[in-house]
Amino acid sequence: MVDSAHRHIQLCCHLKDGTDVWLRESTVQKASNAAVCTYWGCGPGEEWKRPGTESVLDSISPEPLKIMAYRKNAAEVRLQMVGSPASQKQWMSVEDVKAQWPTFYEENCAHAPSSPSAQTTMHIQGPGSEERDLQTIVGHRLQEDDEGGGSQFQLSCQWDSGPETWEDEVKIQSAWNAAVLTYWNSEPGLRTSQAEGKVPHRYLRIQSHDEPNRTMEVQWLGYSACADETSWESFSKVKEKWSSAFESYVKLHSLESLLHS
Repeated sequence: MVDSAHRHIQLCCHLKDGTDVWLRESTVQKASNAAVCTYWGCGPGEEWKRPGTESVLDSISPEPLKIMAYRKNAAEVRLQMVGSPASQKQWMSVEDVKAQWPTFYEENCAHAPSSPSAQTTMHIQGPGSEERDLQTIVGHRLQEDDEGGGSQFQLSCQWDSGPETWEDEVKIQSAWNAAVLTYWNSEPGLRTSQAEGKVPHRYLRIQSHDEPNRTMEVQWLGYSACADETSWESFSKVKEKWSSAFESYVKLHSLESLLHS
């Protein structure tokens, strides 16, 4: 929805405790840039397909999200704008930034270093040796698992630089959980219907444990960490099915006795 009093967009967000809250778009994007960009959706290259271009965007004020690069000699900054991916380039003079967004200027430009690095939230190794920051997920496909365990989903990912690539779902959700959930929730039931009989259920991460009952709360790949989608599994089952993650978790939480039980 659009907050007409303050001329910005608010997004309805589903929290881990199961509640839904309306949060300012910039607040959500600072926490999960890839989730917001995936929510709006984008096309090939620089083509950005944010809905409501005429009816919504004309009624709100443009807002910078962060500085991606800085040209000292030209006194210019490259901005990522709220609601847009970092791959969109928008250079502005520092003086124009100061005039339009004085608070943002004081917080980000007034004492800017001569060559600040891009401010990103999460990186994984992309193709080659360059680290890349996920911007949006734009598609998916089924791919045979190399280990012979059935099929798995791969996601088509757009990055802050470089070409679009196909990546394993588990790799992307491990780093950008909210973006993957946003992608699948854009068409509820799609993942379940396409996975049926083809993609086995897989653990994503261990959320918590109940030592007296010897159980662990597990988040599943493709699903959220909300209580209505996680499940409680016995220590022995998790240890058998997912030994490496089990061992890492019990060591982190000083539960080493479970390794020999």
